[in-house]
Amino acid sequence: MFLAFLLLKETSCQKIVLNAVALSLNENNHIYSSLISEFNKYSDINNLGVKVKLNVFTLRNSTSIADNFETMIETLLIRKSTKYDLYFYDQIYSNKLGQFFIDLNKYLDVNHIKMFDQNIIEQTCYYKDRLVGIVIIFCKNN
Repeated sequence: MFLAFLLLKETSCQKIVLNAVALSLNENNHIYSSLISEFNKYSDINNLGVKVKLNVFTLRNSTSIADNFETMIETLLIRKSTKYDLYFYDQIYSNKLGQFFIDLNKYLDVNHIKMFDQNIIEQTCYYKDRLVGIVIIFCKNN
């Protein structure tokens, strides 16, 4: 799975709330909730002033979305919706969705990007020479 960022808007509230969206075909065992929970704990401990709220689509809460998740994301992005700030999606949709995402090279320190396997990053996270996502989950088929 893959995480892509949109530009963040400053708010006048004390804590910035980022809305994230993801799809999980296994409603009882998705990694997103634990990732978000751990980030929110880290943010609180380190006084980052950021909280992430997660909306996970599963077969239980939306059977039609499970079949058309990438189309829903694409529609939101085409309409320039501000509903979500963070998108978890399968990297196979990078070519379809990459045009809508910012170039993370402009926002992330190069040393942060180098922490990831560069071969995987180069093969899965770029759209037309722009870093449009970071690998969150990597599954290797043998």
